[in-house]
Amino acid sequence: MIAPSAQGLWDSVGRVSDATGTRDLEPQTPEEWAAVRRHVISLMESTNLLLIRGRHVAREGEQTLKADEAVPGSELPPSEIEKRINQTWDVWTAMVHNLHGSAAAVLDAIDKKDVARMESSGSDLDGVCESCHVTFWYPPSRGR
Repeated sequence: MIAPSAQGLWDSVGRVSDATGTRDLEPQTPEEWAAVRRHVISLMESTNLLLIRGRHVAREGEQTLKADEAVPGSELPPSEIEKRINQTWDVWTAMVHNLHGSAAAVLDAIDKKDVARMESSGSDLDGVCESCHVTFWYPPSRGR
């Protein structure tokens, strides 16, 4: 729920260079703005689920990283991630609140149709996500 919602935001703004040239991405139509807003609302609401003690981050044996470039073993199995979360619940809670706050900043930019701020806030959101992954998701040799 979190990764697709964040990715929906990140895919909506930025600069793309490919065989057809370079172009800027940004929502243009009311429907596109509504779609990216729904992604950010879903991301914000998902933080409530992250604060439910005992809720699993993924089913055991399930891959937690969905990116195409994911290297097998680049993330811990769900049981290890949950162990880290439960051992440092206060840190987890602070990071979840930080995620919510970062997403709220993006939502404010969307509501003001401020593409530059949306892109900047989206970049900040990426840093928040990576910080949490370094703390909880990655094996010790990767991030801790």
